[in-house]
Formats: sequence, C-alpha cells, structure tokens
Amino acid sequence: MTQQEREATRAIRTTKAPYKPWISSPNVGLSFAYHLIGFISFASSFHFLEQYPNPLNASYGGKYQYLTILGLCGSYLAFLLALLADAASLYSKDFSNLLYQLKNSVSVAVTPLECVITVLYWSLKLYDPKLLKHPAVKEQIPLWLDMSIHLVPAVALFLDVVLMGQPWNLTTVQAVVANFGLSAAYWFWVHKTASVNNFFPYPFLGLVSTEVRVGVFIGAGVIGYISYIIIRGLQSTFARSPLDQLKGKKSI
Repeated sequence: MTQQEREATRAIRTTKAPYKPWISSPNVGLSFAYHLIGFISFASSFHFLEQYPNPLNASYGGKYQYLTILGLCGSYLAFLLALLADAASLYSKDFSNLLYQLKNSVSVAVTPLECVITVLYWSLKLYDPKLLKHPAVKEQIPLWLDMSIHLVPAVALFLDVVLMGQPWNLTTVQAVVANFGLSAAYWFWVHKTASVNNFFPYPFLGLVSTEVRVGVFIGAGVIGYISYIIIRGLQSTFARSPLDQLKGKKSI
C-alpha cells in the first residue's frame, strides 16, 4: 500500500474524508440535467393540480392539509437547491457547496417522507380508493398525474440521494427522532385542521379510532426509518471513497 493509500484509508476510518458520489454533483453536466428534469416535473405537478377543483382547498389548511402536497413541496425545494448548486458551480465553488449541503439536509428529511407517502398511498388505494378520496371531491385526477405526485417524487429523490448525494451520517437516535418527529408533526397538523374543518383530508383517518390512528402514524415513522436505513446502505454501496479514487475509479 502506497503512502497516499495509507493516508486515504486513515482519513476514511476517522471520517475526515467525504465520500464522492457515483455521479458528480453539483455540476452543470448530468447532475444539472437530472435536477432540471425533476424540478420541471414537480413544478408541472403543482400546475396541473390547479386544473382539478378540490372544494377542500377552501377549508382551513387548504391543499396543505395533504401529506402528499407537503412532501411535494419538500421535493420541489430539494431539487431547486440542487439545481441552484449545479448552476453556481460555474461561478463559486464555495457557494455551490453550501447550496449542495442545504439540499442534502432537506433530502435527509424529505426522501424517507416521500417513501412513506408512496407506500401508504398505493397500499390504501389498491385496497379501497374511497379511503383516500373525500366524498366532496368529485373530480378524479388522471393516472399520470396521480403517479407524478404519489410515485415520481419518491423515485426521483431516491435516485438523487443514492447516486448523487453524500452518504447520510445520522446516528440511530437522530434518524429515529427525525422520522418519528415528522410523523408526530403531521399528526398535530392534520388534527388541528380536522378540529377546525370537522373532517380529515384523508377519509380513513376519520373512520378509525384514535388508537388505530396512533398505530398508523407510528407505522409511518417505522416505514420512514426503514427507508432511511435502506437508502443509507445503498449510498455506501454506490459512493466512491477517496481510496477508490486513488485506484482510478472515477465518478461520472
């Protein structure tokens, strides 16, 4: 082993050297193109949703009663920061890296959340679509739009953090607090809107007892934490360490 390899190995063991993602990011190449497509997709989803009337949007909380919309907002923010970081890499590396770190911080929270949304939504929809659609909402959104808000964000963020993000390094306690904290936050928010509106945006929440709802939200936290563990493992698999780079394994 050469001196450089020994130094790289020591840096890795002491966590002083960051891993390099499989696809270099931020940059104005593949990273920029991917984030631009994702950003346009999320922006388009917001635009097309406005074309389908939802009377619940006039109630307290509006469309932000829905966990789906909150997740889409987070995905939009993550890709906006990533896109800005890609563009800024042409002018200021320090500013670009700052935006990139902010994007990674948002992704740590939003990606598991989008996984929760995708798993719960499609599971309930396959079982009984009426559990998700309030009777006051008559308009049925097309399948392509349904997938663009309940599937695409999870897939887009998943690929982004696995192939272009720095490996997550939250401790077990931090990861548990983050995922169950988000679940608890939505619990309080959706119950606040329900106390004002006298209905839940998702009908199934009003059809079950408080104890069952607690179980649902705990289950959501568990799904989020499991998603975090899986993603972190895949990041370690795809990321290139400094030692790999010394051996000539360059990222795209």
